[in-house]
Amino acid sequence: MQTHRLRILWICITFCLVRVFSATPELAPPVFSKVGSYCPEAFALELSVPDAGATIYYTTDGSVPTTRSASYSAPLYVQGTSVIRAVAVRDGAASQVITNSYLFISDIITQNRHPEGYPDRWGVLGGDVKYAGYAVGERAPAHYGMDADITSHSLYRNSLSDAFLSLPTLSLVTDASHFFSESTDPSAGGIYIHTGVKIGDGWERPLSVEYIDPLTKEHFQEDCGIRIHGAASRQPEKSGKHSFRLYFKSMYGAGKLKYRFFKDETAVSRFDHLVLRAGFGYSWMHWSLNDRRYSQYVVDAFAKRTQRAMGNLSAHNRFVHLFINGLYWGVYDVTERLSEKHMAAYMGGHELDYDVMNHNGLAAGNRTAFDRMVKLAESSDYERLIGEQLLDMENYIDYILVNFYMGNVDWGDNNWYAARNRELPDKGFRFFCWDTENCFYSGVNFNVMTGAGRFKGPLRRILFGADEKSFSGGLSQHPEFKKLFTQRAHLHLFNKGALTPEASSALYAAVSDEIDPAVILESARWGTYRRKTLPGDGQSPVYSRDEHFRPQKAHLLSNYFPLRTEALINQLLQAGLLTELPSAVPAAAAFDEAEVRFAKGRMHIELPQPSKITVSVYGVDSKLVMRQESEAVDTMHTLDFTGLKKTVYIYHLVYGSYRKAGKFIPE
Repeated sequence: MQTHRLRILWICITFCLVRVFSATPELAPPVFSKVGSYCPEAFALELSVPDAGATIYYTTDGSVPTTRSASYSAPLYVQGTSVIRAVAVRDGAASQVITNSYLFISDIITQNRHPEGYPDRWGVLGGDVKYAGYAVGERAPAHYGMDADITSHSLYRNSLSDAFLSLPTLSLVTDASHFFSESTDPSAGGIYIHTGVKIGDGWERPLSVEYIDPLTKEHFQEDCGIRIHGAASRQPEKSGKHSFRLYFKSMYGAGKLKYRFFKDETAVSRFDHLVLRAGFGYSWMHWSLNDRRYSQYVVDAFAKRTQRAMGNLSAHNRFVHLFINGLYWGVYDVTERLSEKHMAAYMGGHELDYDVMNHNGLAAGNRTAFDRMVKLAESSDYERLIGEQLLDMENYIDYILVNFYMGNVDWGDNNWYAARNRELPDKGFRFFCWDTENCFYSGVNFNVMTGAGRFKGPLRRILFGADEKSFSGGLSQHPEFKKLFTQRAHLHLFNKGALTPEASSALYAAVSDEIDPAVILESARWGTYRRKTLPGDGQSPVYSRDEHFRPQKAHLLSNYFPLRTEALINQLLQAGLLTELPSAVPAAAAFDEAEVRFAKGRMHIELPQPSKITVSVYGVDSKLVMRQESEAVDTMHTLDFTGLKKTVYIYHLVYGSYRKAGKFIPE
């Protein structure tokens, strides 16, 4: 038996060696005289191949060229937006297919509402949302055009070119049937037609992804696979703009994308996956008028970047313009996918050693350690969690704080990831911000712990125990955990920490500014979708940057970020998670602690150097009772609180870039 197996092995090795040494050398692919780019004017495109015996075949419709495609014999005159794919063929052998996209802004802004070869209906409307004039089971109307209400508007028509050039571009090129075929065959159906959440590997399609940066002139093109990404956002009645996931596999091309896509110095430069987030919650495509009204598109990016600013790992992101076969598809947020491959890339070890959990359950590895971690946390067994390296306490506290701060109402039993390396557990499971869109809009005083949000499931059980209505269990009852929680809260909520008004508002403004010019084009592409294509409530205006995006941004910067830190401090105090306020906020050498005393109903403040002040007073229910300001630039300030009842209050003093907080009872 052993001899027989060795003989078979030798035959296999010999066969492989014969194939290697007798194979035809790889045929060089066509060379384009110009790589994909934005084009200011028409040009002649030349294709060439080093092998004089090879013939070049090309297509302009996104499909893969074959010997049945047009053969190249003379330069191609490119005078409008075009996607050109070319292959070299000799003696039946074919080279790699090369793809380049040439984008003409004058074409894009007049993009056809009914492009030839594309369907006028997309996916089937479900029953979750009903629209007048459309029945459940009917196909949703397609939406392709750029709306002249925006592109011809006096505020925007001279800014369109700059808007396109303000972000990098990703161009997806493939056979149109891969997106829009009506076939129900998993191997042939269009992924933009059949968007159901239960479809899987069989609905992955091959395509070319091309990166074009008009400012730096950086460019790459790689072949990969693509799937629809998301959950509720897939449903045609809920959104017409869908998210995607790119898969870099050896069956398509290089196997990994090797490019420094994210410019943050903490990011890796090799990727197995990228997620192209279309935006769903609080976007102009959303079925809910309330979501559309408060659209910002940058909230998830803000959460991820805040988590990194707090000293934690988090997925990186970058905003791009997206095209599908030369059709503009809008602004997308490209982010890393949280998977075992991602964890290994950033935390070391082998991907097979990672346990990855999310709101749907087990994503990779096994869940034994995670379930034990939750069980021990429910019983407040802080020492075993530390000893068995099951939970990274600092990471968990920071993660809780950022979601509490943002007022995340779609979280707890939804939209979370956690991961741990079984072989190299370090401190234990780490949590990662994910799909953090539904934030800010419940008001500056919204309490995620007690409000009508979704702080449920294992995240809550870790903190407050198994009883979903109680706050008397979990790690919140352990003195060492509460001490650590207070330390982390002091770090992030005081003295210019990541969750102070100064830091959070500056970060939000910076993230929002990244897409500000591009929002004009998002408005032109999708701002009229709920008004003209699939209207529902009859109340949708033409959503635009200056009437909707910028005012909502200004509202957050004026009314949320300046006040949210104080509100959260009060909520943490009432929950017993913040056990004490810093007696003195660590300050710069020249700016020491303010002295505060109360006498006869008045608050007397002595500052280390002259400054204006603001004092906010909150009741034990965390509601704002009063706010007073002193406009005088002085070291001594006196405020009158004689009108307050004799009960416990919490004050927040802001002076310069510093703050102090404490409790008092009026005399």
